[in-house]
Amino acid sequence: ISYGIYNKTNGDISVTGGSVQSKSSLASAVSYGIYNETSRDIALSGGTVTAQSDRNIAYGIYNKAGKVAVTSGNIEVNATRGFGVYNESSTAEADVQNGKITMVGTTSYGIYNKEGVLSVSGGTIELLGDTSYGIYNYTGTADITGGEIIAKATGSSIYGIYNANSNNMLISDTTINAQNGNGIYNQSGTLQIESANITASAGIYNYCSSINNVGTVIIKSANITATTYGIYNNYGNAEIQSLDIISNNYGVYNANSGNVTIGIKDGTINKDIPTIKGKEYGIYQSPTATGKIYYYDGTIVGKMAIYGGVSEIEQNSEIIIEQDSQNNEKATLREIETQYVAKIGETKYTSLMSAV
Repeated sequence: ISYGIYNKTNGDISVTGGSVQSKSSLASAVSYGIYNETSRDIALSGGTVTAQSDRNIAYGIYNKAGKVAVTSGNIEVNATRGFGVYNESSTAEADVQNGKITMVGTTSYGIYNKEGVLSVSGGTIELLGDTSYGIYNYTGTADITGGEIIAKATGSSIYGIYNANSNNMLISDTTINAQNGNGIYNQSGTLQIESANITASAGIYNYCSSINNVGTVIIKSANITATTYGIYNNYGNAEIQSLDIISNNYGVYNANSGNVTIGIKDGTINKDIPTIKGKEYGIYQSPTATGKIYYYDGTIVGKMAIYGGVSEIEQNSEIIIEQDSQNNEKATLREIETQYVAKIGETKYTSLMSAV
């Protein structure tokens, strides 16, 4: 085992500049830039923490029970399996406000929150390896309220943010660039997106299993540019309130028993928000899916705007399909004017039965 700094007693660690390095080339060795075994604090406000393991695992900062605050500086990890910041126990806290985390290796995690409390409000995570995760939330709680994740990795499993547990996660003011992978992946729990800019193969992947079937993604505001799926929803629920999707294939793909809600059912129709554009399909309901599509607001565009049908629309409305300037289908909702058959005084009736 190799350590740059090992905090075993009751002291706090503050790195304001310079370089902290740990390197191992042995097959079974683990490399730690900073290892915090206590409940004390680690503060990184400058300098560079480097951890390298040529044939095994490396951690930039390993926080077992204390509090990590990153306000500036750099964390660089190169390993077969690497972690920039690892937050282990339920008493561990990690607060990333700024700085840069750079990950290289076969499997990399910029920030791994196992059971603790994670807060990210700024900084940059750069992924340069194969299988890569910008932020991985295992069973802890996480609020991501800023920052940028850049995935230049070339592997087949790339994730900007991965939520693996049933706890709630908040995402806002976050930029994710994962052109070869998934912007945000939700395995279970409730994930609320207040605002995000996402460029990815799949912008948001809500992939719950038939066993847990509890994943919900609530999108209050986001811009998504995708090559395959703007949103892929499987078994769970996707609630789209305000969103702008541009996808080269599917705007929204709904599979199995998943439910997708587009807009807000409030008795009014907003044609402008959300906007979903898929080069092939705006909304695609898998032929084998048993879930439902609820369409209350917004515009849906594609060579085929809606495939597979809609279960419910806003009351007293109808779906209108038009051709746009590029010969795509453009679906919107239009209010149906109420037809009255009788009027007694100032009261209008839609049927003779109700007028009697």
